[in-house]
Amino acid sequence: MKSLMEPEPTERELGLFNFIYTKASQLLNRDGGLQPIAFFRVGAQPRMQGPRVGMIVPVKLDMPNSDEVKCAVAEALRQIIKKLDADLVLMVLESWMVKPNEEEAAYIQKHGEFKVRPSQHPNRIEIVLFTLTKPNGDSWSCWAEIQRDAQNRPSIPNEPPKLEYLQTGGRFGNLFTEEGGETDEPTAATTTIGTTNTTGT
Repeated sequence: MKSLMEPEPTERELGLFNFIYTKASQLLNRDGGLQPIAFFRVGAQPRMQGPRVGMIVPVKLDMPNSDEVKCAVAEALRQIIKKLDADLVLMVLESWMVKPNEEEAAYIQKHGEFKVRPSQHPNRIEIVLFTLTKPNGDSWSCWAEIQRDAQNRPSIPNEPPKLEYLQTGGRFGNLFTEEGGETDEPTAATTTIGTTNTTGT
């Protein structure tokens, strides 16, 4: 029997998300942008020395424009998951998003993709995208629209949005699977991707 109740993140996981959201808001305002980053929670049996169970390991990303290199980055992140035996991944990306009109929504429904990629769409909006994923496929996402003041300084609301239980697509949609999708733009396009640097906390 399938439960009609959607799973919820634990209080600890929500605490991590709220902390990361607050830091992202502060960094965006201070630096004028956010470097893409993934946070891995170390599982019970890491395959490398140093990381301990429950530790949060951040991995900074340089996002390339090449699809081939994006696939390589996604695969590198999957290898990190295996080495850390990670049981949670929280990703933070500056992205583009489009709220489709009726005609565009019909096209998406029929073809499974945007007619015009969000990064090229004239009505695109800037967002910060947050995704939280577990090995069993449970995934939550939310986004905050970037606002700019008269001096073009970006900001997002101080109050974090609610994480929604959604299945995310694209090569970075669920890093616990062996392979991702063909595109990163089912609803949002990442603006930047490249090398990864791992540091413990």
